[in-house]
Amino acid sequence: MLYVKLDASGNIVACNTKRTEECNQEINIDYLNQIQSLMLSKKDLALSRSMESDLSMVRVLEDVIDTLVKKSIINITDLPPEVQDKLTTRKKMREEGSLKNDSQGLIKI
Repeated sequence: MLYVKLDASGNIVACNTKRTEECNQEINIDYLNQIQSLMLSKKDLALSRSMESDLSMVRVLEDVIDTLVKKSIINITDLPPEVQDKLTTRKKMREEGSLKNDSQGLIKI
């Protein structure tokens, strides 16, 4: 048996396998599709936030590497060839405006 909490419009906003103060309405078979949608949307949101964070971190690392190279702390050739290629490709894409959501400047150190 499942128990749900409904909002004012009758949409499911929470569910539980046990009756709780918040989830106190027994589930009707008609709500199963809504439960599935709710679970998927929360999973998609978490995945989206994780991906956004990862992409931001990639840009930070690119900026750190670029700064270290500019300050002659490391040489680009110190990095593996695959990394050099990826950094060069992304830098060209940013310069061409191909990375629309990546328009922030370098982080000043």
